[in-house]
This record gives sequence, C-alpha cells and structure tokens, in this order.
Amino acid sequence: MKDVSSLILVLCLASTIFFSTLALIPTAYETHISKRLAVIVLGADEFVNASEQCFDLMAMYHYQILYLSSNLTLTPRANMTADKTNFQWTLTHWLNNTSTPDSQVWIWIFSHGTGLHHQPPQPQFPDLPEWRLDGGRNETNSDEGAEIPGYLIGIDSATWFGVDEGICLPSEEVVWDDDFRQWLEDVNYRRLVIYLGTCKSPNSNDTSSCFGGGFIDDLSAPRRIIISCTNETYDGWVNKTTGIGFFEGPFMEALTPYTQAWYIARNLIDYDGNTSVLEAYTYAYEHDMARKAVRISYAGGYDPWEGVYHNYRLIDESP
Repeated sequence: MKDVSSLILVLCLASTIFFSTLALIPTAYETHISKRLAVIVLGADEFVNASEQCFDLMAMYHYQILYLSSNLTLTPRANMTADKTNFQWTLTHWLNNTSTPDSQVWIWIFSHGTGLHHQPPQPQFPDLPEWRLDGGRNETNSDEGAEIPGYLIGIDSATWFGVDEGICLPSEEVVWDDDFRQWLEDVNYRRLVIYLGTCKSPNSNDTSSCFGGGFIDDLSAPRRIIISCTNETYDGWVNKTTGIGFFEGPFMEALTPYTQAWYIARNLIDYDGNTSVLEAYTYAYEHDMARKAVRISYAGGYDPWEGVYHNYRLIDESP
C-alpha cells in the first residue's frame, strides 16, 4: 500500500511540473507567421543564375513568390517583366494587398546599381577621378544629407550635395531609393528583409555599378533588415564562372539547409542550430572572395576578374 501511495505521489508531482513547464512555452499565436511572401526582381539577364537559385530557396521554404524578370524566356517561372511600372505595382498593390501584420516578407534585387563611386587615387592612373557620379543623381529632397562637395563630382561649386542611388532595370529605367521607400510605406508585415544584390558583371559594358549600401538609410524602418553585397560607394562583384555574386552565393548557401555553409553559419553567433539572417550575412562576408581580392590585388591575390582590373581596382578597408 505504501508503494502505491508513493507512486501516486510521484505521478502527481510529475504532472504538476509538466503543466507548470507547459505554461512557459510560447503559444502558437505568439510565434505564428500567417504568410510567407517573396518578391524577386531580376533586372539584368547576366544575373539569372542568382535569381533562379533565389527562387528555389524561397520555394523550398514555401514562400508565395512574385518574380519579375528582365527576360521571360530565360526565366519561365517569372510572372512579369521587370520594368518600373510592374515593380511599383508589385509593392503598392500585390504586396500591400497580400501581406498582413503577421507576414514574413523577403524582397530580393539582382541587377546593376547607380550611385556615387569612390576610387582611391592610383599613381599609374593619375587622370582617374577619385570621386564621380556613376549613374547616381543629385538628391531631390535633401534626405541624403551633405555627402560630397560639388567640385569633386564635376560640378563647379563648393556646395555639398547628397547623392541618390538607383536600381537599374531594362530599357534604361531606374528605380531610385526614394521610389523604393515610398512604395513600401503602406505594406504590412511582421518582418521585412530586403537583399540588394546590385553587382557589376564581367559582361557589363555600361557605367552602372553597385552602391547598394546607399539604400540602407532610405529603407531602414522598424522590423526591417536591409542587406547589401557592397557599401554606398564601391562595386560588388559577380563570379564569372557561376554568374552569381561573390557575396550572395555564400549568403544563399548559408540559408539552404544541410549545405556545408548552413552547418557552419547556424552556429556562428547564438549556437541554436538555426541560421539567422545575421549569421548568413556574417558567413557571406567572411567568404566573399572578391572583397578580399580587390583589397590585396597589389600583393598578387586571387583576382575574380581574371586580371582584367588587377592593377587598379583597389578599395580601402571600408566594408
């Protein structure tokens, strides 16, 4: 009888501990994501491998995807042409009407970019300007602040100017940072992640480069994460072999379960076994071979452009 009483006591104690612990577990509605939505924009054909890999990644996570493409023949899964009108409609109508306060939203951009280009002085190229407008424009609403005196960018003035950055689309259209910010104003979401893969391609003959980091100030807002493959005044680089950016390749691999990158990235910061956006960014930054190469090119480091710009495409230590 004593054994039975002890067993009942143990069972009652175990039940009390179990239900007390259960009360501490977050309920489903507290962590629930009602929708997973993704917008993918391919602004130039040479980045098609990156946008297609991105589509596979988002589909694997069961995102509802709207895919804008510069070439519908190259991307049969795309929904519409990547022009400025469709880009605006995607954000102000489709995303605005589809997303909810409990939605997780990704926006991926794969294209060329415009902005203010900084090229450190090169003794062997004395006529190469250190600063120049590389497709960017003098700001129109004073939101950029004073970034550079006019005489450094070919304007006969000591007045300081701000520079707007842009995303290049086919037919020479540009989505400016101010456009992008305005089109997102009414979108509801729980978390919005924007990836700006504005890179320079080995196949590009235009002057449009990168400068995606310049969008961070314009697009930042509560519950947003803004990621760029480069900073505000430098180029990003595309792997000539894979057609995928040297930064975005490792970044997407780190987000893809069971890849080598994923196993490494998921324990870079919090050791919880899940890869966060910050861990994926950290992994990509550390494995961006082009970023490392252009910093050590005088020392004969690996050159992603196969020596074409080996002698003068140097940048400083700004990330």
